[in-house]
This record gives sequence, structure tokens and C-alpha cells, in this order.
Amino acid sequence: MKISIKFSLLSLFLVLLCGILLFVLVNKETKVLLEEEIRFKLERESKYAIANTDRFIYERLNDIRNLAQDAILTTDTASSKQVLQRLRNFKKQNKLYVSVSFFNTERIRIADTEEKSIGKQHNFTNYWLQSEKEDAVLDISYSESLQNIVMHFAAVVRNQDGKKIGLVVSRVLIHNLYEVFSEVIEGEKMPNMSIALIDTNGVLLYSNRKEDSILVDKHPDIQVITKYSQLAQQQNQTIEEDGEVVTSHYFVHNKQIFLYQKQQGYLNYAGHQWLFVMKIPKATAFASAEILRQKIYYTFIPVLFLSLFLAILFGRYISKPIVQLSRAANAWGNGHLDTTFALNSHKNDEIGVLASQMLGMAKQLAKKMKEQEELNDELQSTNDVLQDVNIDLERKNQNITSSIHYAERIQSAMLPDKDIIRSIFPDFFIVFKPKHIVSGDFYWFQETETQIPVRGNNEIFDTSNFAKNSYRLQNAENSLQEVVQEFVQEVDLTETVFVEYIALKIYLFAVVDCTGHGVPGALMSMIGNNLLYQIVKHEKITSPEKVLTKLHAGVQKVLKQELNNNKDGMDVAICAINPTLKTVEFAGVHRPLIVFSGDKMTEIKGNKVSIGGSFMPEKWHVDKHVIEYQKGDRIYLYTDGFSDQFSDAESPKKYTGKRLKATLEEIQEFDIETQGNMILQEHRDWKGTAPQTDDILVVGLQLK
Repeated sequence: MKISIKFSLLSLFLVLLCGILLFVLVNKETKVLLEEEIRFKLERESKYAIANTDRFIYERLNDIRNLAQDAILTTDTASSKQVLQRLRNFKKQNKLYVSVSFFNTERIRIADTEEKSIGKQHNFTNYWLQSEKEDAVLDISYSESLQNIVMHFAAVVRNQDGKKIGLVVSRVLIHNLYEVFSEVIEGEKMPNMSIALIDTNGVLLYSNRKEDSILVDKHPDIQVITKYSQLAQQQNQTIEEDGEVVTSHYFVHNKQIFLYQKQQGYLNYAGHQWLFVMKIPKATAFASAEILRQKIYYTFIPVLFLSLFLAILFGRYISKPIVQLSRAANAWGNGHLDTTFALNSHKNDEIGVLASQMLGMAKQLAKKMKEQEELNDELQSTNDVLQDVNIDLERKNQNITSSIHYAERIQSAMLPDKDIIRSIFPDFFIVFKPKHIVSGDFYWFQETETQIPVRGNNEIFDTSNFAKNSYRLQNAENSLQEVVQEFVQEVDLTETVFVEYIALKIYLFAVVDCTGHGVPGALMSMIGNNLLYQIVKHEKITSPEKVLTKLHAGVQKVLKQELNNNKDGMDVAICAINPTLKTVEFAGVHRPLIVFSGDKMTEIKGNKVSIGGSFMPEKWHVDKHVIEYQKGDRIYLYTDGFSDQFSDAESPKKYTGKRLKATLEEIQEFDIETQGNMILQEHRDWKGTAPQTDDILVVGLQLK
């Protein structure tokens, strides 16, 4: 066989070999990388979807618990009309619910927002059985009144004596779970993906493919999922990450990719051990790899024919086989680019020129290949570093987010127990919405005592003489006890008249806006909370202006502001409520007190100084304001987050404090708890799709 033919065949063989190896390697690496990408994406979106499901259920259970504690529902004497109006108000404020019903203990429907089956006895469905064990339950079943599959959220209603008087039930269409999964369904680009939520028996609770099978059929692949789940448990494939058990599993079966995620719960909602299952055909998942493989294949064919044509042309038209040159060419073709040869003849003709050029080309090619290898090594090293950095960033982001959520639990535990406040002041609301999980705003409540003198015969001294003296109280810088002592000295009463003091309960309520929000603000809130507790509980200081003075000094000391330029601090509004004397002592720093007595609104503004910062002691002063109140008067304290919120209009505007006071005037005809819901809805309507500007805290309290 001629050398030209052999060279042509050798060239063709090398092209084929390199092309096939390249095709196989690219195809393999693409498949591995794509599988990892798909797995990561499915795990991320399944965790997001099941977490949204848990939070969705938690919020609904929280809604029904709050409704079950409503003052109208828990009153034995409330009429069915009043109950119906309360249910409709609740549904109006929570448009997610399609209906809300109230049943007595004999399962008779007393009221229903849709006015269906009134006076009829309800079947003994599952949530009736569950409510015997728990005060708030979830049950997915067929609704008799709505003729549809719904999520029932039921809560036991008890009267003020703790006796069970009924059951309140809200209903959410099962289709609303679509909103929980919508980002997974609408965001993915794989139209054949099926998504399902199944209970512990494998029955479908939700499916984007088989809506008619919900609560009727089991998941078609439940046996496969159970098999792989048991296999994973036997092989100890469930591991822990950062102290949390990972319960997501990924496997391929019968040309289908599966990933299932077990329900984890949210806050105090432990979950029902449901499974969130995602399934997608393997062919669909790897469609992009198949497209890439076809592109490589269609590119390889023209290159192959072009290489064959050049090899034949070279053999026929360039030169006759020269042993020396062909050996060198074979060596170069096998990758030995440093091979050289000495041409004894044809030095000055075309063959010599060709030989010289081939030698030069071999050297240049060797140099370029070496440079390319170095560049490839450098690029691979860079890619490895970037991949490690991305993984590290993702891990750190998860750790930070988990830490902040844990900090939220700590901050929530720091806040006063609402049940304790309700036991003293039954009618109140607290609208508390942090901007970033944890908050720089916080509210504070403490019960304490003050001393009042009594006569020698144990008769309580009549304090009306000085309690009604508005000038004396409003200009007093001392506590009520000190004012009493001053009054005693002025009237020159003997020691035999006053022999001892009695303790009167005083309740201090404060709202605090710390510098910043998120984690920095939360740290400041912990400092403020601890200092307030120390001042009132341990140092026995109850006069509001003195509490703020001590708080100012405490913040300066803790943050060492006399030694650095730190100007962090807080704005505070604090009240000392004395139910016995029917007085409220108030002091504020950049925050006001709003009082409604009947139809009259009074605003008492705080001093324009700051807690903390570089204020000189001789220039720092806070005034105390004392007001008398009547039973039923209402007071309001708030931070600036609500009034500083921007709207989502084309030209955004702040809500402003003036608008907030006008809103408070408009809602005075409603009970205090309803006011809280209306204020929260007002914020949502004003904000719309705009981001929340700051932490929000509004407190309303009806005095007794």
C-alpha cells in the first residue's frame, strides 16, 4: 500500500479516534453535571415547597386559634347574629377562607358565613374526633356545605371559665395548595414534571396531574417510594446537616427521576408526616444533554469528511512518499512533535521547503499545545476554586439563615407573654411585624408596686386631693409615693396619722425602637430589654422619666459611648398605669402617647432627645406627664415603622403619623382586637407590593 494512502488512512484514524473520545467524554461529563444540577434543583424546590406548606398550615391554625378566643364567640350570652357578624368580619379580613362556621357542643350549626345548613346537626367527621384531644386541628375531607374537598381548620371555643361551648371551623379549598407550590410548578421548565402531596397512607392530598384522585386514590408510585425509603433507612442514608435531619431522597426508577421530601413542621406546628413527591421522566430531564450530543455528532460528520478529503489530496498532489518524511510525519501524528530529521536531498525544491515548514509547524504546534495544556490546567484549577467557593457560600448562607431563624425564637421568647397581659388588661392588640425575621422594635411589660400611706386605723388615705391636682402631678418629677409624702408635709400631718404604707399595683408598658433593624437592631433590643428589667425589677424605679434617664445612662455605659463614636440608641414610649388611682404616668423619647377618652383624642409628645448617643448629661432631660383616665379609655403606643412605610404607587408616599392618627380616630367604634386586625390590613393595603420599609410595632390598650 502506498505511503500516501497509509498517511491518508492514518490521518482519518486520528480524527476518528479524537472525535469519538471527545464525544464520549463530553457526553459523560454533561450527563453527570446535569444530573447533579437536576438533583440540586429538585431538592431545593421540594424543601421550599414543603416548608411553604408547613407555614401555610401553621398560619391557618394560628388564625383559627385566634378566632376561637374572640370575645364574642367565648361569651355564653352572645346571639347567633353577633356570632355570624364576627365570622363574616373574620372571613372579610382573611379572604383565603371560603366559609366559616360555628357549632355548639352538640354539633348543631349555629352560624355560617354562607348561611348553609343553619340549625342542622353536622356529621361526626374526623375533626370532631380530633378536637377531643387538641384545641386546634386540621382535617382534609369533603365538605357537606360546600360540596367540595377542602382543608378544615377547627378550634375548640371555651368560655371565660374554660368550659367547652362549641367549635369554630374555617374552610380553605384544596386548590389553594396550588399557590403554595406555584413557584415550583410555574418556575420549572420541565412540563412533564408531576408534583404531589401524600399522607402517611399514601393517599393523594394534592396533585397537579390527577386532581380527580385527591382523597380518593393513592399515589401511583407509593410502593416504589416506600421501597426506596425503607432501603435508604437500612443503608443509613438519612444524615444530619448542621444538627437537622435531612429527609429528602433522590432515586431513579423505571426511567423516572423521583425526589420526595418529608414534612418538617413550622415553629410549634409539628406536621403530619406528609410526603412531598416530585417525579419527572428521565428523558425530559436529560433532553438538553441529548441536544448537545446531536450538535456534537452533526459537527463531527463534516469534520470527518473534510479530514478525509485533505488526507487524500495531500497524498496525491503534495508529494510522493519519502521514507524519512513519512516516518517523521507518523511520529508527529502519534503525538511526538519533538521528532526531527535530516533531508539529504531535495533541500531546495518544494519537498525541502515542505519539510522545513513541517519541522517549524511541529515546533509551533508543540509550543501551542504546551501553552494550551497550561491554560487548561489553570482554567481547571480556577473552576475548582470557584466551585468550592460557591459551595462554601451556599453553606454559609444556609448557616446564617438558620442562625437568624433561631435568633427569632430567642427574641420571641424575650417578648412579654400575651396571656399575662390579657389576664390584666383583657382588651388589647399588638401589631408586630419585623422587617427581616428579627426586629429592632420590641414591646415590654412589667408588673410592679408603689407605696401609698394609710391612716392609723388602716384606712386608706384619700388621694383625691392631690390626684385631682393636675398642676402638682403634671409638673412632678418624683414618683406618686414622693408626691404623697410632699403633700403630707405641706398639710403638717403628725406621725400618728400615717403609720404605714400599702402597696398598689402599677403596670409598666413600653414600646422601643432601637437603631437599625434585622440582626443589629435585635442585638440592641436585647440590651434595651435587659436594662429595662434591671431598672424596674431590681432597682425598683417605676416613674417613667426616671426609668428613661437610667436607660439612657445604661445604654451609654454598655456601648462605652464615652470612649468611642458609637451613636446607637433607641426611641422609647413608656407608661406606668395605676388602675387603683386611675392614672397614667407617661414619658417619651421621640415617641408619643395617643389617648382616646370618649370621642376626644389627646396626643402627648415625647422629648426630642435620644436614649444613648453623645448627649451631655446637663442637656439631657425627659418630662413626665400624668393624666387621669376613666374605665374604657384607650391608649396607643407605636414606633415610626408604620408611619414611614412607602406605598407601591407610581410616585411612592409615606403613610405619615398624621394619617395613622386619623385612622385610629376612624376605627374607635370597633372593639380593640378588631382595631388591631384593621390596622394590620391597613398596612397591607398601603404597602401593596412595595417592600417593607422598617420594623413595625403598634400597641393598643383599653384601660380598666
